Amino acid sequence: MKNVDIPLWDKGDSTDNFAKGGGKSALKFDQMVKQDQEIVDIFELVLGRKPTTRESAYYRISRLEREEIIEKLIQSPEHRELVIMASKYPALNKDNKKLESTVLKLKSNIEDSEKEYEELKKLLQEKNLLINQLRDLKDQPYLTNKKLIEESNNYYSKFQERERYNNKSISYSDKSLWDKILELFFNK
Repeated sequence: MKNVDIPLWDKGDSTDNFAKGGGKSALKFDQMVKQDQEIVDIFELVLGRKPTTRESAYYRISRLEREEIIEKLIQSPEHRELVIMASKYPALNKDNKKLESTVLKLKSNIEDSEKEYEELKKLLQEKNLLINQLRDLKDQPYLTNKKLIEESNNYYSKFQERERYNNKSISYSDKSLWDKILELFFNK
């Protein structure tokens, strides 16, 4: 007799399924994994997504065949909506490309406007710099040249004198020869 001192449960009896690496439940687990993968494949084929745990459990427990599950999913409102959306896809894709083109044009316009603004800003700074340099050259920010001011005042005073002279109602014949010469050549 072999192993008489070892209890029966510890002998590794060859009739026990666990001694062979598992029992019936291991076979069921492998079948469940295959069945779950098949359900996932069907959902991805028909609806383009993975099933929820509730959907997966429902179809695993039900005794429906693969074709019956596919037919049931094809008749579902979700599949009908997918078909409708798929028929709209080409038009939506075309509209999307037009809108992308419009966005690119607008971005380009914005970039051009920003560059133009920067150039105008530089030109304005350059103009202000030149104005300041010219003012520094003249040492005065405004026209204050005394000679120019006196000449303009002299012109206006001569003009005023001439007006007064003309208003005195002295006729041309009453003027002396010397006054006529001065007036003719010097506008006095």
